[in-house]
Amino acid sequence: TTHNQGNHAVRTRQWRYIRYADGAEELYDMRADPWELDNLVVGDREPIPDGLLDHLRGWLPAVDVPPAVGSAHRILVYESGQPIWEGKPIPPGAPIPD
Repeated sequence: TTHNQGNHAVRTRQWRYIRYADGAEELYDMRADPWELDNLVVGDREPIPDGLLDHLRGWLPAVDVPPAVGSAHRILVYESGQPIWEGKPIPPGAPIPD
């Protein structure tokens, strides 16, 4: 799944992994936590199986392409590291719209 440029998620029967444009990551055990309440990347209650994150990261797009030409509604893109929301640059330190 992709939601705006740079925000991608992959899902197996057990795991959901998300990486955001800012580099933040989330990992959920969908069998034990179907409501996605315990992000295992930042938590320390359950160890992450060896190699799992690398495996899931491998399914993310190798090339993060911009939106299709003509896309205009609620589009967030990054140009040379600058976030641009609906065609307008977001000032440094300002929140990124969701």
